[in-house]
Amino acid sequence: MVRPLSTMDEAQPNYQAVAADALVRLAALTGREALRERADRILTALSGTAAQNAIAHGALLNAIGTRLSLAEIAVVNDADGRFRDAALALPFLDRTVIPADEAGALPEGSLAGARQATAPADGAAFVCRAGQCSAPVTDPAELAALWLK
Repeated sequence: MVRPLSTMDEAQPNYQAVAADALVRLAALTGREALRERADRILTALSGTAAQNAIAHGALLNAIGTRLSLAEIAVVNDADGRFRDAALALPFLDRTVIPADEAGALPEGSLAGARQATAPADGAAFVCRAGQCSAPVTDPAELAALWLK
């Protein structure tokens, strides 16, 4: 018995769409562009089929939305966790929080990595979308307003 591969959602979301969404988020967390490229290949390969029957490809449409609009929120110099907590309070569907490691460094390849040196010593966050990052956000209360833009 052979089960044909399906790109449609059934009782569960299609595994290829879930994988693509996870790869986009993992690329943001690790800075590894190869993961983002792999997600792009999956999304490109399935987009023609999804265009023919959008209703049956909700998970794929969600993955495409994640790829196009995911906000990468990089948190640096955040010893007391104020910026991390403010970033984690934002809805999960539209953001990935990227904390600096114990040495204070963001992952190599992170969008905010080049801007990290502009962050003040008492903590900041950067909101990055579509290859561009904001100036350092120095007040956790302002993070939500910038994320909404």
